[in-house]
Amino acid sequence: TPPTPKPNAQELFKTGMQAFVKGDAKSAVTSFRKATAANPSYGAAWRALGLAHEKLGEWGPAKTAFQKYLSVSPNAADAAQIRERIKNL
Repeated sequence: TPPTPKPNAQELFKTGMQAFVKGDAKSAVTSFRKATAANPSYGAAWRALGLAHEKLGEWGPAKTAFQKYLSVSPNAADAAQIRERIKNL
């Protein structure tokens, strides 16, 4: 049998963003989690995961995802903004 194709982090991220834009933060979290599992250094997915958790009122997981985002993207354009967000969680 052929090997199962590895999940594509970009595709999973896109799916998550579509759900998030529709207001389905729960599905977005699932997709973003899969995207970060497929590519642990995918900063955009960690950031989006944090935003989705935040929208659901899940402060602990939001903070963890934002911290992970900053660790993989320390020089991100919005790093200071995200640090502020973490402080307010």
